[in-house]
Amino acid sequence: MFVDALDGRSALARRYRDLVAAFSADLGDDLTEAQRQLVRRAASISVWSEEQERRVISGDDLDAGPLITAANTLRRLLSDLGIKRAVVTPAAPKPKTQGCVIGGYLNR
Repeated sequence: MFVDALDGRSALARRYRDLVAAFSADLGDDLTEAQRQLVRRAASISVWSEEQERRVISGDDLDAGPLITAANTLRRLLSDLGIKRAVVTPAAPKPKTQGCVIGGYLNR
């Protein structure tokens, strides 16, 4: 594979490998070749997008068009793979009862 010929010690290469592993784990152990291809494309687009975002944060000028296209492509790839966003419902805040007489009783 062409990626194997690259220097895998860079931060981007490590991030790519981490994303391939994470996406693959989300899908299970027995991936088809088509799924492996889509996972690698999703990881590549993710790494590229993260690098572009780093550039923006550093103050570099950036054409937003390719980044938006990459984000949409990544969303479609992840959807095609069946990787869905997990909705997390935040826990309700606990009432503040410290400092009042009944607080000790309520915190039991």
